[in-house]
Amino acid sequence: MTTKVDFAPYAAITWDDEVQALRVQWIKQHLSLDQFKEIIEKAWSILKQHEGYVWISDMYESQGVFPPEIKDYIVSDEVAARSNEMGVRWALTIMPKSVGLASMSTKSWNNGVKSRDSFVVEEFPDWSTCKGWLKTQISAMSA
Repeated sequence: MTTKVDFAPYAAITWDDEVQALRVQWIKQHLSLDQFKEIIEKAWSILKQHEGYVWISDMYESQGVFPPEIKDYIVSDEVAARSNEMGVRWALTIMPKSVGLASMSTKSWNNGVKSRDSFVVEEFPDWSTCKGWLKTQISAMSA
């Protein structure tokens, strides 16, 4: 079963049963901190409902740049603590290889970090590559 919640024009949240992952597809990054938090709260709710531990921020189609207050919130201890509380083990980002505003925005808030607290951070150029990596990880864990 796939769960999808639309927050047009800013984001869409999808639960992917095949790889047991929550995917937040960012469309427009010009939103307020309150709007961002509303989307994130719904995403955490879906993650909890499915007892998931993989969070994917899909920036592939995104337009614009997150405002500074959202970037600060993303790297805050509050978000890290909530992610740990929710059991997030992998925080994955999808962004195109070409360096555009969305790519620069993402790189500026994750600063190349490969792990934070108890979760691993990875980047992928597209959904297909990310999904393939997840399938490999799931297969290795099952072996």
